[in-house]
Amino acid sequence: MALLLGAILAFAPSTSRAHDEPAAEPVVEAVVAIDASQIAAEADLVARSIRAFDQSLAPSATVAAIEEQLPQLVAEIDEQEAQSSDWLDATASLGALSSAQSAWEALRPGLPGWLRELSARLGQVGDALAQLERMDEVWQVTGERLRERAAPDALIASLVSVRANIAGARLRVSERRAALLTLQTAVAEQDGRIERALEEVAAARDSLVGRVFERDRFPIWDPRAFDSMGQGLAQRLGEVVSAESDRLDSFVRGNRGELTFHASLSLLLLAGLHLARMRVRRRTEEEHGLRRVADLFEAPYSVALLLAITASFSIYPYLPPSLVQLLGAVALLPTLRLVRRFSERAFVPLLNALVVFYLVDRLRDLAAPLPTLVRAVFIAEMLVAVGLIGWLLRPARLQHIPAYTGRGMLYLLGLACRTALVVMLAAVAAEALGYSLLGQLIGGAVLESAYVGVLAYAAVRIFDSLSTFALRVPPLGSLGMVQRSRYAMSTQIHRIAVVVASATWAWWALGLFAVRVPIFAAAVGVFTAELEIGTIALSLADLVAFGVTIWLSFVISRFVRFALEEDAYPRLKLARGIPYAASTFAHYTILGLGFFAAVAATGIDLNRFALLAGAFGVGIGFGLQNVVNNFVSGLILLTERPVQVGDTIETEGLLGEVKRIGIRSSTVRTRTGAELIVPNSQLISERVTNWTLSDGLRRIAVTVGVAYGTDVDAVLALLRGVAESNGDVLPDPALRALFTGFGDSSLDFELRVWTTSFDEFARVQSDLNVAINRGLADAEIVIPFPQRDLHVRSVKP
Repeated sequence: MALLLGAILAFAPSTSRAHDEPAAEPVVEAVVAIDASQIAAEADLVARSIRAFDQSLAPSATVAAIEEQLPQLVAEIDEQEAQSSDWLDATASLGALSSAQSAWEALRPGLPGWLRELSARLGQVGDALAQLERMDEVWQVTGERLRERAAPDALIASLVSVRANIAGARLRVSERRAALLTLQTAVAEQDGRIERALEEVAAARDSLVGRVFERDRFPIWDPRAFDSMGQGLAQRLGEVVSAESDRLDSFVRGNRGELTFHASLSLLLLAGLHLARMRVRRRTEEEHGLRRVADLFEAPYSVALLLAITASFSIYPYLPPSLVQLLGAVALLPTLRLVRRFSERAFVPLLNALVVFYLVDRLRDLAAPLPTLVRAVFIAEMLVAVGLIGWLLRPARLQHIPAYTGRGMLYLLGLACRTALVVMLAAVAAEALGYSLLGQLIGGAVLESAYVGVLAYAAVRIFDSLSTFALRVPPLGSLGMVQRSRYAMSTQIHRIAVVVASATWAWWALGLFAVRVPIFAAAVGVFTAELEIGTIALSLADLVAFGVTIWLSFVISRFVRFALEEDAYPRLKLARGIPYAASTFAHYTILGLGFFAAVAATGIDLNRFALLAGAFGVGIGFGLQNVVNNFVSGLILLTERPVQVGDTIETEGLLGEVKRIGIRSSTVRTRTGAELIVPNSQLISERVTNWTLSDGLRRIAVTVGVAYGTDVDAVLALLRGVAESNGDVLPDPALRALFTGFGDSSLDFELRVWTTSFDEFARVQSDLNVAINRGLADAEIVIPFPQRDLHVRSVKP
């Protein structure tokens, strides 16, 4: 790790800058006249070039689309600016400002692309104009030369015609350039209007957030707190309804094609979910894994409606804020129906109440110019919410929920409700004391966070169900890696969905509480702060980028090896050891690429890295010879495969099975259970016995001696019978029962057999010994003891 940090510090970009060198003056090429003999050919070339200019500089489809869509964009921006007085009013809430920001940002996505396209076209036009000017200069010099030499009139007339064509082309190109510049100026002007509007919204938001801890209303016990509470309500509602009706009518007229496509997509989604429901019903009886997702497909209308509403944010370039709020209200209904299928009945009242609270919040938004009425509705809403949560969380009720006693989803929901209860009480207290901005900020943020949380939970369940279904039907269901690891993949997909949903919810919640901007600003400040050591600068963001890139390379490597081992290798007829070698090479290749990508992500100059790596290579070659030797030996083991994973080898008196072949060392597990780390060079340079290199056969030899006088043929037949009756003995190679010779005390025999149970050869040999002993005893054949005859020649008294 220290070497790694040192390398990063060594290659980090320097903060020092070299002095700017003076720019070299452009070299102006001299204008050379065209030779009289080449005028005809050059004139034809000029004509072809002008035709090419006219074709290439004709209005493109993109520029035509810009010209067509720009008036509509201008009208939408004018309409947005007309609403700015409401959005930027002193009584505007953070929600209204967020809606304003979203509305302005929705108008902007296409403008950078338009400006890039127009800049590229202007560059082409400028190049064409420069070439035409260069042509005109050449033909002007040529004409002067021809007149000096009294050239024929026909040649002069041809030159005049060419210059006239060039002048006409220059005029057309100049006009096209002027039109593009006018269009570019208009687009840039609209982009500037949007930029200024966003700056105004951001300034209003910062001002509003800066005043949250200031008392902006009378306390509720003050008689002036609720003066003129309902005055102007009817007028305000009429104005809002009229204005929003006009906006919706304009939206419908300007998006007829998108509305048709959206309706068709919704019908296709509904039809697909109906077909999926029938298929799930049939397969649920066969596969128990589909039972937990079958409930989702039993509500196809709700799922289709929710997916169609989600798709609307991608289909339409701009959605009016009132339509967004309407879609949110509509989305809560199918979401509620789906969530109720997966939730404990004890919390269903809370889900129903969220729909009511959402509608009340939208009414509060409409009554924003009547702050007294908004304040009264808000206090009532918070008190109802506090009472409902307190009723749901009373101990007598929770004791009847068995799942709540654990640490699962219900426990987290209860903890979130307790937190919301505390925040809502604080919001009521702040509103009662006259801190209306603070109270409505935190109280409204709690409710809005709950809405987003319900939607996120429903999205996770829908995604889980759809992914589970997709993993059981073609084409994904036919993949080998899916069939063999379906449950593990479903679990991993669920975890990813939960992480994404949680991150999305946290992002929205921070924004709703108006702390996202300062938190992220502080985080950016911490991550971009540079540690300077001399001319070397390194930031925490560089280290994080390095670490994340390395982590991603490991994740990608793991997935690639998983796909190869589970789906690719089983379909291919590969020799033993090739899959492991291919997976190992893929692993280290991806890690190597990931390392270089991580180095590049930190801003390190790869040229300096390559230079210093070459210098370090010399030192590494001398100082780490053994490591390099083992590394090269590992490559040889993986390519030549003299030893493979799963082989049983014997080296230096140690017998064991190869469990892993790494890039530097290999792991061998002995019969006693010990795991030995063997350097790869030892497996290459020293003598190694591989018992299972070409096959797993092993020969077993059992020797036995019988008493002299025993029938030799009977013993041989007995040995053959014992071997043939053992199921672990192979018929090919054939077994052999041999009479090996005359011993000192017995007739010696040997039984030689082959078995594929290499790891169990000791058990097979033991079984053969037991069977032979039992057979000899049954045949009354004696196994003699060793005997010695002593002849005593003399014994002294």
